Amino acid sequence: MSLGATKTREALASRLGFILLSAGCAIGLGNVWRFPYIAGRYGGAAFVLIYVLFLFILGLPVMVMELSIGRASQRNIGLTFETLTPKKKNLGMSMENLPSSATMY
Repeated sequence: MSLGATKTREALASRLGFILLSAGCAIGLGNVWRFPYIAGRYGGAAFVLIYVLFLFILGLPVMVMELSIGRASQRNIGLTFETLTPKKKNLGMSMENLPSSATMY
């Protein structure tokens, strides 16, 4: 690629596709289908209702924050904070490396 060429980013075709993709990545099918079925089958229906309530109370604000940061910077997680707050540019790299370190542990 030459220095003057710009690279265009891919985009999703519809809002529904974006919502389904986000839900699939964040939640996973096992969490949506199997867990409530097993919990309800063995008498945990009240727990499932509380679980879904807290999923919306805690999960929705985090998802909105993540999407707004990504939309504002138009970059990956490692470079997001470098774009938005140059003083905290290492924060993005630490957010990228922390899950990898936890997975190896």
